[in-house]
Amino acid sequence: MKSAFKFFALSLLAGTMFAACGGDENETEVPPPPSPIEITNNVNGVIKAGIADAIVITGSGFDESQDYIYIAYDKEDGTTVYDRIPKDVLTIKATRISFGVNVGAAYLDKTVKVYLDRPGYDKIAISGEITFSLPSVEEGYIPDVALRAVLSNADKNPNVVFSPLGLLDVNNAATITNNGNGYALDISDCACTSLEGIELFKSVTGLVPAWGMPNIKEIDLSKWEAKGIEFFCERAASLEKFVGPPYAYRIRTYDSPKLTHVDVHNCDWLRWLEISNFETGGGINAPNSAVTYLDIRRNQSGTYADTPTKVGEMAMVWNNANQGFNVADNATILIDSHFLIEHTLEGAWTPIYNAWKDRGATIKVYSTIDPHRDELLGTVPSAKEMPDALVNANKNGDGSPANKWQVDDPYTDKNEAPGNK
Repeated sequence: MKSAFKFFALSLLAGTMFAACGGDENETEVPPPPSPIEITNNVNGVIKAGIADAIVITGSGFDESQDYIYIAYDKEDGTTVYDRIPKDVLTIKATRISFGVNVGAAYLDKTVKVYLDRPGYDKIAISGEITFSLPSVEEGYIPDVALRAVLSNADKNPNVVFSPLGLLDVNNAATITNNGNGYALDISDCACTSLEGIELFKSVTGLVPAWGMPNIKEIDLSKWEAKGIEFFCERAASLEKFVGPPYAYRIRTYDSPKLTHVDVHNCDWLRWLEISNFETGGGINAPNSAVTYLDIRRNQSGTYADTPTKVGEMAMVWNNANQGFNVADNATILIDSHFLIEHTLEGAWTPIYNAWKDRGATIKVYSTIDPHRDELLGTVPSAKEMPDALVNANKNGDGSPANKWQVDDPYTDKNEAPGNK
């Protein structure tokens, strides 16, 4: 490969030719030679992708009108690939070249060099060896390519802003209340395998269409603190585990045939939970439900104490019009002591009671009060062991709990369990 000093030689040669032909009107005038290029710094080492002007090369002789900048790397077969840096992320001045690289670039796992190309001359290396690191999620990096593509789709989410280098604008994400298209966010029909980074949308509220995601196996939204969202992830064909966000007030996971684990015990605002497979046959008694672990414990601490039926502060499960939730045979269901004592909404209690009475469910009862919410207070005897342990009713006429089996929650101010006063 020819050296940058070739420009000096060409300059002399061109000057000689011009002088020799100076008086000949029939000869074409040779254009002036390019300025000699010098590099005064040695860029090498690890560079963070997604950051504007992360690569800065200084020197002299650069020409914005003639020069093109490439990232070069070798493929496994030994051929060299030159990937051109787009103009919208590149600045060329006479003494400085600066640019960043996209978080989706194909060469981020490679060792590369920066090359300058000027038409009529060989490309020359203007950097040392470079490798790349990725930004953090907190900086706006959405790791899943498919999720990044859906969020940045202006037809789906016009209010969401990404940089030219593929980073989510975290300030914008933290403040927008909707996607500009009628939803909180629209991630429907996404081929992603992870939703990491969705928690950066801290202020959105309303419906989040997440249906039709065929590849995702686990959804953990425990870090997403957006308030008042409705998360609908029907038809998630591969979904096995779902952990809900703390301030969602409606969650729907219909028709996810592999879903075995549902945990909404930290969803303090939840009041509408739907996990049946009713669309594919069976309503609330759908025999094809795969859910074997259901955690619907409710928080009764602090703000949420003594407000079991207040909208936005009560966890319930909905059972109406062949909807609601259903579990597989022999499932484990976790509930809180308050719900055991006072299940005011029968639609919330009936599916639990039926699963215990007819389908072998194990019901474990925990405290409702932090920091003891992970403390197991007792396990309901099976329907075979004690057929009247639970009943499908709320309280007796005298106000006492209808269930024959109760537990003492020693951390509550008020204990309604018989024999524990």
